Amino acid sequence: MGSDCTLVFRKFTVVLPSAYRKSYEELCKEWSERVYECALHRKDVRDNYLWYYVDRVAKELEYVVKNHRRGKRVWPLFRIVFYENGKRVHGASGSPIRIDLDKRRLKLKPLGVEVELSSRLTEEFRDLISMNCSFTGRMILRQKYTVLHIVAFKEYQKPRVKLPLLVVGVDNNSKHGVRVRALLIEENRVKIVAKVSIRKKNTRIQWRQLKWHQRLFSRFHKAEHAWMVKCLYKRIRGFNIRYKRDLKERLRKILRRSNATPVIVLDEVDPEGLRGSRLQNTIIIERDVENTVKFYNGIFIKKRISGKYCPLCERKMKKHKRTKRLELYKCSCGVVIDKHTSTCYRAVLWTVRKYFPELLQGVREKIRENIEKDPYTA
Repeated sequence: MGSDCTLVFRKFTVVLPSAYRKSYEELCKEWSERVYECALHRKDVRDNYLWYYVDRVAKELEYVVKNHRRGKRVWPLFRIVFYENGKRVHGASGSPIRIDLDKRRLKLKPLGVEVELSSRLTEEFRDLISMNCSFTGRMILRQKYTVLHIVAFKEYQKPRVKLPLLVVGVDNNSKHGVRVRALLIEENRVKIVAKVSIRKKNTRIQWRQLKWHQRLFSRFHKAEHAWMVKCLYKRIRGFNIRYKRDLKERLRKILRRSNATPVIVLDEVDPEGLRGSRLQNTIIIERDVENTVKFYNGIFIKKRISGKYCPLCERKMKKHKRTKRLELYKCSCGVVIDKHTSTCYRAVLWTVRKYFPELLQGVREKIRENIEKDPYTA
C-alpha cells in the first residue's frame, strides 16, 4: 500500500419540498449565527450548536471567520444515520437526517420534512455503506428550490498493482469528445471489456444566439436581451454539466464490472497549448476522472500520448481518411485506425510495458485482432 492518503468523495442531490421554504430560510439564518458564535469560542452555545454540525470539520470554521466578513452565508451541514429493517446500519442514532433504506424515505428531523428516494439511489447508498464510506449532508437554498447534497467520502490509499489488471485508456479531445478503451488483463487471457465514445453536444447555435443578444443589449439596453443572455449561458453550462455527468457514469460502470485493480491513463488536453485558439474553452475533465477512479481504489495516471503513432509497431502513421467523427490514419504495416482510438490503445500498452512487460505481446495481438475486425469501431 502507498503511504499517500487523500480524501475522495461522491455527491448526490436530493430536492427538498418547496412547501417548507420559510422553515429552510429560518434554519439557515440560525445556522449562520451559530457557526460564528461557535468559531468565536462562546461556550454558552457550543453544545447546542454541535447537535447540528459535523464534529470533524468544526475546526475549519475558524479559518472561515478569519478570512471572510461576519455576514458571509454558511450552509447547514448535517450528520446522517441509515436504517434498514428497523435496525441502524450506519451513523450515529442522534443524527439530524435519517434515511430508511427499505422504505426509501429521507427524514430531516429538525423540520419534520420527509422525501421519497428512488430505488436506484438507495442501492447506491447500500454499495457505499459496504465500502465503509462516511456521509454528510449539506442544505443549499437556490432561487426557486432547496437542495440537499449528500456527500459520501473515504480515505484513498494507492493499491498495489497485481493481476488481474483492468487498464483503461482515456483520450480527451477538443472536438471529438472523450474516447475510452478498457482491457481486462489476466495471466492467460486478455479481453476488451469496454469501448465508449462520448461527444459533447454542439453548442454553436447557442453561442451565435448569445453573441447576437449581447450586441442587442449593448445597443438598446433592454431587459429582455439581458434575460436571453442569462438563459443561453445557463443552457450552455447545462450541456457541459451533462457531458461530465455522462462520462463519470460510464467510468463507474467500467470500474464496477470486475474486481481487478484498475489503472486509468488519461491523455489530457493541454490548456496552455490551446491559449488564443478557438478551442480555448475546452472542458478539462482531469479532476472528475481522478476523483472517480480513486473512489473505486484505482490508480490514476496523467500522460501526454500522441495518437499519430501506430499502437502495434510504433511507427508514425499518415493521414488516410476523415469522416464526421473519425480521423483515420494508416501505418506502413497495414494498420488503419482512428487517431483517438490509437491514443487509448497506446496508453494501455504503455501501462502493460511499465508493470507487466512479459504480457505485452499478448495484449498487442489482442489489439491487432480487434483493429483488423473493424477499424471504424476498434
